[in-house]
Amino acid sequence: MTDQSTAFLGVDVAQDHLDLCGPNLSLHPTRITNAPRTILSLLRGLHRKHPGLHVVCEATGGCENALLQACWKLGVPISRLNPAWVRDFARSQGRLAKTDAIDASVLAAYGRAFHPKPTPEPSAAQQRLSQITARREDLKAMIVAETNRLDKLADPSLRRWLKNHLIVLQKQISQLDQLLEDTINADPLLRAKCDCLATTKGVGRLTAAVLLASLPELGTLSRHAAAALAGVAPFNRDSGNLRGKRSIRGGRPCARRALYMASLVASRYNPILRDFYQRLRANGKAPKVALTALMRKLVVHLNSCLKNIQPLPCQH
Repeated sequence: MTDQSTAFLGVDVAQDHLDLCGPNLSLHPTRITNAPRTILSLLRGLHRKHPGLHVVCEATGGCENALLQACWKLGVPISRLNPAWVRDFARSQGRLAKTDAIDASVLAAYGRAFHPKPTPEPSAAQQRLSQITARREDLKAMIVAETNRLDKLADPSLRRWLKNHLIVLQKQISQLDQLLEDTINADPLLRAKCDCLATTKGVGRLTAAVLLASLPELGTLSRHAAAALAGVAPFNRDSGNLRGKRSIRGGRPCARRALYMASLVASRYNPILRDFYQRLRANGKAPKVALTALMRKLVVHLNSCLKNIQPLPCQH
């Protein structure tokens, strides 16, 4: 449990600057440049004066990476939070205004109220895997957008250029697929996890790689936490005598998309999951509802499979 000596520093992250607030640090809302050297210098001084320093920030799509790296390098605990949680906390405190300085103050208050767990530093291989997967998702989105534009183009020259662009994008995705495989094979732990996941019929090595990149916590979670993190846990909507319809929400979209495709295959070719799916359909469940239940069952099974996984010896 966090002791009273812990001093929480709230950091609101923007692309070019960071706003900081730490009431227990005698630090008034301060703005610094979002640059590795500046962040390291400030944190080193704060950590020297306050050994119990704990940084709290929000996930911002990568702008927080320099802050994370600086904290991990100095051994300063840092918690990267879901922005929705922080905004709901601010509203619960009656704080409806929103500025960078206010956000930093709210983050510090969130830390003092909830003592969030530190975000662990991923391995170099895990970071590379996540970056490759994120780039692959970007290219897939570009292919969908370009394909939609192709249907609306009548000019032959424009259609030819767009088709050539689609060929380039598909080639890059194939290269990223190979890069994913190479990255996994080069790391004994990732290779062992990928091999374990791929033993489940319906989960190929590419799906396993995407799950390992988007759900690095897989294998360390409870069954309920695994389903919630993947975004396939049904949440109650009850009030008084009302029994609302359960529905899924939240979670990580990339992991959910990978589970959806794996579940489609498993509903046809995995004997256990196929029987489970057909039983739900026979009981009157809609196809999408039954498939979502299968996705939940699948991620819980995969999480269980990785509980005691051990790294394989390196291959030379």
